[in-house]
Amino acid sequence: MNAVTQMIKGYFDKNEWKYDLEEDIEANLDLFRMGFTMNNETVNILIQVYRERERYKIIGYPDSKIPMTCLNGGLRAVNESNSEINQGCFYLRLEDGMIIFFIATNTDGLHFSEEVFAADLDFVTIAIDTQTAQIIKKAISYDPSCIPQKRGLFSRFKRNS
Repeated sequence: MNAVTQMIKGYFDKNEWKYDLEEDIEANLDLFRMGFTMNNETVNILIQVYRERERYKIIGYPDSKIPMTCLNGGLRAVNESNSEINQGCFYLRLEDGMIIFFIATNTDGLHFSEEVFAADLDFVTIAIDTQTAQIIKKAISYDPSCIPQKRGLFSRFKRNS
């Protein structure tokens, strides 16, 4: 386990946060998985630690997605959101409409600390929590062919046929 992985693990353990840690031997990565319930979204987090490059990437994604009928407007909305932020990047996964935000940090030669990692993690979770609904709303408004998915009161229940 490299120093970055040990520091992240120690930070999570100190805060008593639940997480999964696994090794991807082929890609030479350590992978952390966890989630947070924020004010607006449930934010899923994947942290990739590149062992040989002293680098990590924090990837966040919400449970909410852009409807498949709104992908054209979704691309425009994601591009606009990217132009408004100073670091990190949103992208739209076209296979399923998932909005993803990530930030990558190279720790080699930099002053790397728990505080730096915590700030990066906060940045990703807050960006997903505060921007997802606005991105979806813009996506729907920008795409005239978009048909938003409507959920009725009983849409979660299956009907007996």
